[in-house]
Amino acid sequence: MVTPLKSANTIDFNRARQEVVANRPETPRELDDEPLRYRLLSQLQSTLQLETIIRLFHTTLREMITLEGIRYLHEARSLQVKEGDNASHSCGYRLHTRQGDLGEIVLYRSRRFTDSELSGIESLLTALVYPLRNALQYRDALDASVTDPLTGAGNRAGLDQALEREMALASRHSQPLSMLMIDIDRFKRINDQFGHSAGDGVLRETVRRLHAEHRSTDLCFRYGGEEFVILLNRTDQPGALAIADRIRGRIADAPFHLPENSLQITVSIGVSQFAGADTMDSLLDRADRALYNSKREGGNQAACL
Repeated sequence: MVTPLKSANTIDFNRARQEVVANRPETPRELDDEPLRYRLLSQLQSTLQLETIIRLFHTTLREMITLEGIRYLHEARSLQVKEGDNASHSCGYRLHTRQGDLGEIVLYRSRRFTDSELSGIESLLTALVYPLRNALQYRDALDASVTDPLTGAGNRAGLDQALEREMALASRHSQPLSMLMIDIDRFKRINDQFGHSAGDGVLRETVRRLHAEHRSTDLCFRYGGEEFVILLNRTDQPGALAIADRIRGRIADAPFHLPENSLQITVSIGVSQFAGADTMDSLLDRADRALYNSKREGGNQAACL
């Protein structure tokens, strides 16, 4: 089903029909969209890449009407794809099926959409719905393959992919890249004294606090057991140490409230900065040795190498 959006920056489709009928600036042309729709459907079924699907839809729609830009948004998945530019007029639709919400499509141009153009847009949107659903399911499967199911942080496979990419970007653009390796102090005691369900709760709350403290552009991964890694792009070692200390304080300053217990938790953090000759293993090894130094000094602190 295609539902017109009702928000300040989009056109209410029913209201738009009434306005166009009353104040139509031009005679609407009859849009023969059926051949376009079948061609678009064939193209969309050839890919599972969300960005490609939105680009193909935008390109095909521009063969039918004048259009300056398109934006796709799925807030629940934190997804946004944009093609072209914004303009003074827009129409938007929320797409959903019985299986769930598929996000929102907003179209932009410099003059008002006519009645027949809106009908043509809706016809093409019917070709978009199921390829879009398949692309979202494919993206969910890819995300699950690099996500730790307990905490929601990235897993080791995700870390390997992200670290290779971030190191290449840092080298290409001569930008700093730093790493934090974080370990929960005396975690085995938590499991032994309060049980593994309490330990799982501590791991989940630790990741929640890590996400609350670091920037949205930073990447957080569960490295193994009670260890986590955060990649800090465009951040040198002094900046990484400052972030590490904020994280340490956020975790230590407030108890972890679990269903049956309230625990005081601290972490130790090792910091390393990417150098041009580094491999993934050498960067991880320096962070790990810095972490060892922090724990050797009693924990609840950060150190760098």
